[in-house]
Amino acid sequence: MTKKTKLFFVIIFSLIPLCIVAGIFIRSSYTGYKSFEQMEKTEALSEYSVCLEDVESGSVFDKQVTDLDNMLELSDAVVKVSATNERKLYPSETTKTKVIVEEVFKGDLKKEQSIFVYEPACFSYTANEAYSTTGGYQLMKAGEKYFLFLQNLQAVDGYTFSAQEKKTFLPSTASYSKFPVAEGETNIVDSQKLDDGNYQYEEVQNLEIITSERNVLDKYENLKQNVYRRFE
Repeated sequence: MTKKTKLFFVIIFSLIPLCIVAGIFIRSSYTGYKSFEQMEKTEALSEYSVCLEDVESGSVFDKQVTDLDNMLELSDAVVKVSATNERKLYPSETTKTKVIVEEVFKGDLKKEQSIFVYEPACFSYTANEAYSTTGGYQLMKAGEKYFLFLQNLQAVDGYTFSAQEKKTFLPSTASYSKFPVAEGETNIVDSQKLDDGNYQYEEVQNLEIITSERNVLDKYENLKQNVYRRFE
């Protein structure tokens, strides 16, 4: 073995303990939560700033909505569900929520079946303390009932869904796919205050949808009333 080879192995074996120590330090500094409920108990979520993200062009939520019949065409499943507090947190703007199906209006789902919904909203507590939502979508509240318009997940070629993924869905649109059975609050928010990040979550948590645009709220209200007339 040459001197250069010996030196190489000395350097490598010297770095291994350093890597182990660094890994332990990084792991101990990780502050992620194992459950949504744990985060709720620990974080002051009511004080989180509200961040409204627009629907990106070409995304799975980028769809033109005209009326209820149009929404039915855009959806693979339409159901009435009861939301649970069984959720999985993701570092992106997504929260996966387990719901129990109570009634089926479209699709192959069954009553009392458990399914999962990737909700386009989340609480971010790592880089900044913010409630982020796409298209003004509001997270479902545990124990409450909702009418949901859902689309199937799309798999890339060659990928096989797991058993849970086969019963996991996305809202058909970010703004118009979830309506509470018991009506909540609806109102437009101040656009400048929203853009400046000066809304706290406690100020908007009871709104069914977060928007500063009257036409968006009017369309939401119109669709909701038609959902009630059709499915209640």
